[in-house]
Amino acid sequence: MRMPIENTGRTLCALMFLLFLSSCHRVPSEPPNSGECWKMVASFFQLPNKEQITAFSAMSLEQQYVTYLCGMKSTQPPPFHLAAEFAKEGKVVFPFLTKKLREAQEDSYFRYLVWALSDMQRFETYDVAAEKDLMLYMRKRASEIQEGFWRNHVHEVLDRMEKTQ
Repeated sequence: MRMPIENTGRTLCALMFLLFLSSCHRVPSEPPNSGECWKMVASFFQLPNKEQITAFSAMSLEQQYVTYLCGMKSTQPPPFHLAAEFAKEGKVVFPFLTKKLREAQEDSYFRYLVWALSDMQRFETYDVAAEKDLMLYMRKRASEIQEGFWRNHVHEVLDRMEKTQ
């Protein structure tokens, strides 16, 4: 059975994007600059969600992290489906994500990581709320978010996480 031309093109774009990411020698703890994020927006985030998930699953954890944050930062609607992909991995990705969460200097990056961790709690792939030191840290850090709307929103997310424990 032959694949339609548009599907072949999308698959080719996904493969080219993976090759682009694998050519990066060092992935920083914060996402690449806006120019690099826009390259992802112009390629990876033009794919249908199902193809994004397939390509995302084939990436290293560092590449997934950068792709997720670039997408959250640069696309509308935000790719919440990628947060769910992190969440599916539960305890495998938990140490990595919590390390990145503690390193996050920008309020938005902190918020995006809280969302990924809250999906772990929601999908029951890891009991994040049982990590009392982490929950205390997230509450303290959430209190430091500059914008009141997002500060309150993150506190609500943390409340929901603790209620589902």
